[in-house]
Amino acid sequence: MRLLAKNWTKYNEKLLNLFFLEFQNYEDEFASAFSESFHQLRKVMDEHNWLSNYQSLDGLDFACKGLSNRISFDNELHRGVSVFLKYESQIEKVFFQYMQEAVIKFKIKLKD
Repeated sequence: MRLLAKNWTKYNEKLLNLFFLEFQNYEDEFASAFSESFHQLRKVMDEHNWLSNYQSLDGLDFACKGLSNRISFDNELHRGVSVFLKYESQIEKVFFQYMQEAVIKFKIKLKD
């Protein structure tokens, strides 16, 4: 999420903050299909502006540590930012390769 947020303008003309506001205000026509726990999670995400915060290393750190605490087994997610920074150029390379392919496939799907 960090890399998408950081490079948002390469993939969408709409400002990231506007996209987040629209996402937060979106009234899902399929709301009844989702569990109460999903709705609670979405409410917390909106209240704490999680999607916007993922652009920063602090937001990535918060997410990694939060997930680490919730996982029932020993893990190293609390070290997520240091691992990301160590391998940032490699991760970015893979991210951009993936996004290039995803954009092409998505555009083809839209035409079908």
